[in-house]
Amino acid sequence: MRRERTMLQQVKAPDGFTATLFAAPPIAMYPVCLTATVEGAVFVCVDPNLSLTAAKGNGRVVGRMDANNDGQADRYSVVADIDSPRGVAYDGRTLYGLDFRGADHTTNGITMGIDGWLYMLERIKVLRGSPKRRRR
Repeated sequence: MRRERTMLQQVKAPDGFTATLFAAPPIAMYPVCLTATVEGAVFVCVDPNLSLTAAKGNGRVVGRMDANNDGQADRYSVVADIDSPRGVAYDGRTLYGLDFRGADHTTNGITMGIDGWLYMLERIKVLRGSPKRRRR
């Protein structure tokens, strides 16, 4: 309980909002991405490798559920074992996961568009100076 209080003290919620702790370690250890369903389930991609290594067999997608509607997850299950998860999206029927990690800051994030297509971020590129577009 003390660790949870310390975690909450590090979060500043905007005026009119209250921060609560939905899930904590060890189940939600090393979260890298998440998605939520309209039913209240939260799927968290967990990767103990972080950006340091690409060891096989460490990543997973954990489903968390608040069964009694008190704002905290009381049930969880490992939905998938996935190496280096980097994105997760849910369309109401299917849970999609992105597990490619060629290097840090390459393929990250996946989302379901309103058109029903999956979109993902191919790379993060930081440009210094003027925001000029580059042609490939």
